[in-house]
Amino acid sequence: MTILDLMRLIQRHLKLVIALPIIFAVVALAYSFFIQASYTATANFITNGDLAFAQGLASKEATSYAKSGVQISCSSQSSNKQVTISATGSDATQCIEAANTVANNAVSQYKSSSSSVIATVTEATSAVCNTPSPLRVAATAFALGLFVAICIVVLIDIAKAPIKSREDAENACELPVLGTGTSVEDGDRILANLQFACGKRPSTIAVVPIGQADSAVVISNELVNALERSSVRTRIVKGSPHARKFKVSVPEDAAVVVCCPPLAAGAGASYIANSSDATVLCVTEWTDSKRQLLATMRELELVKANIVGLTYLPEDKEATEAARAERKAKSHKKK
Repeated sequence: MTILDLMRLIQRHLKLVIALPIIFAVVALAYSFFIQASYTATANFITNGDLAFAQGLASKEATSYAKSGVQISCSSQSSNKQVTISATGSDATQCIEAANTVANNAVSQYKSSSSSVIATVTEATSAVCNTPSPLRVAATAFALGLFVAICIVVLIDIAKAPIKSREDAENACELPVLGTGTSVEDGDRILANLQFACGKRPSTIAVVPIGQADSAVVISNELVNALERSSVRTRIVKGSPHARKFKVSVPEDAAVVVCCPPLAAGAGASYIANSSDATVLCVTEWTDSKRQLLATMRELELVKANIVGLTYLPEDKEATEAARAERKAKSHKKK
């Protein structure tokens, strides 16, 4: 998957990609207001005596100084003979008081044990907040939600395996793309390629959608308009998903285009394709999948349908609507 494919994939699932991070951020922000704040105050003292003994006294004082909601821990650094007392709790003032009290009491006991001991206390003057700010919590949750949304979108793409380009469609089934339905002239191109592939103008043409039924309607109208511009009497027939036979006599100067339903709706398209001179498959970008295309081909090949090629309908609906408007304008001018 290229970066461009990922961007188009995100664009297709834009609601999910936007909604999920916002939900994550709102939930995390609401949760952050219920979390009790935590503070840590640190006091220390430096001694010229036995460091292990000094830490032991500090640990003893920390154990005896038991106040609700305050946890005290002691550590030492042998490089500079420093003992550090850290007090953590939900109240900053209590934490500062606890750290300073334990440090002063430990030094007092240490000095009373030996007159030659020198110990200097550095008291805590403030407490550091350990709880992240609500804004930071929301930003982290938003980033996590965005990552999860992109992962979900990629998994959907892997599971569905949609057709993303003309090359995708051609490589999946090794059939040529006869044209698209995005311009008035493209109907003529589809008809010309269809006639070249068949060696003559087919009298009956079955237009079978892979999954999106509307694509067959667009392509059928394109073919009908192209045939009429070639002075061929044309009739468009809506195929039934439950058809069991298809027989129609068509004069040499006429043609019938059958707009079939997808095979998922019923086996009618198989019977129609079997009796038609040519069958055209309609692929819709991003909506139809490679699995659907291959399954449709296998089913039509079983009934010995003459599958001539594909028509590719891009996802750009604005271009399709513009083409329809252009066709209507031209038809009104002719009248």
